[in-house]
Amino acid sequence: MPTVKIGNNKQFSDSEIVSEQTDHLADSAEMDHLADGIQQDVFLTHDKLPHFEAVLLEEMEPTPVADILYCHAVLSFDEHDEINEMPYRREKAMKLFTKIRQQPDKITVFCHALEQSKCNKAVEYIRNSTSNGPLHSPAISAVKCVRFNFRKNLEYSKDCARKKKLLDYLEINGFRVTRTGELVPKESYIIKTGIRNGKPWCDCILECIKQTDIVFLKVLVGRLEKRRNKGREGVDLQFDVKMMKDMKDFLLEDLEPVSISHVLLEEEAFSVDDHDAVENTKGRRKKAEALCGILLRDGSELTMESFLYAINYEFSQLNINPDFHAEVLSSHVMVRSISLGSVVLRLIALTGDACKMLFDENGKKMKTLIETFLRFSNIKEDMIKGNIKVTVSVPEEETGSK
Repeated sequence: MPTVKIGNNKQFSDSEIVSEQTDHLADSAEMDHLADGIQQDVFLTHDKLPHFEAVLLEEMEPTPVADILYCHAVLSFDEHDEINEMPYRREKAMKLFTKIRQQPDKITVFCHALEQSKCNKAVEYIRNSTSNGPLHSPAISAVKCVRFNFRKNLEYSKDCARKKKLLDYLEINGFRVTRTGELVPKESYIIKTGIRNGKPWCDCILECIKQTDIVFLKVLVGRLEKRRNKGREGVDLQFDVKMMKDMKDFLLEDLEPVSISHVLLEEEAFSVDDHDAVENTKGRRKKAEALCGILLRDGSELTMESFLYAINYEFSQLNINPDFHAEVLSSHVMVRSISLGSVVLRLIALTGDACKMLFDENGKKMKTLIETFLRFSNIKEDMIKGNIKVTVSVPEEETGSK
């Protein structure tokens, strides 16, 4: 399995690295304790900070981290306020990262803040990367590889022959998949059983894939390494618990919960139990309710960003054609659907009074809205065939069947 080495340009032997890390921690631990009033295991040194920028920006929960840094006078009142007012999680994380880079003596407080804010994935990654062993331990590599490629593993295992080979290979190696009442367990159940049981099971799954299709295994490993090197693509939309509650009716009506929960599992925003809760619920709307309930109970910035990333990813996989249909979250305005020759908008945040105002004056305001839309889109007269028809539709459930 390929690994990536992260470190400075100076070359050390293993014994020198162990000695240098041990001496540094022994010398600095008491000073850090006295300076900041914190008893903290310093798992990250300031000189190594740039090497972990990608994982910190991707995994940090900036609001609680900022609160802790403010309490320890790393941030001023104005800086804390500025971060809280930033709309995007990643923007907040970058501000904090830059601040810590400017204050080498506060790395202990930063380590404390990461642990206290339960930034577990980043902390675990950094600890394994700076330990005496391999940069990525086999346990993390195997489980993360299976989990991060959950959808690809599902698709691969849909082939009956491959699924049977995987089940046989697991059983031969002492890993029996408990039957679920079905003659053959579902692909998702097999893969999630492997993720639940950790390294030995995931090692076995990857070894089976290697024996069956080594090219496919290289694809899985390559995707994981690419993510580790470049991080996750940012989502330039603001989304929080309040917005999700406001949009809940729309989400329940139009969300594709199965595909979204797959991505959330891969991004570790969902646990295997969370994914089970959605998958085992019957009916699309009930599944959507289960998914929204889990997200609202969590409510963290990182989880909300992962949810937007999942929706954005699903949207990016669509191909534009005459039957094109898309769901887009952008502030309080939704592009409900698009088909050849028409655009359907749903202004979900408008109250009844707002709707009356929009359609007042015998349609003059709506005419102005359409004209503004055409100008803004740079649509010329010769691009319009015939008259533009505007149709207003109000669903019965939103009007009490009036």
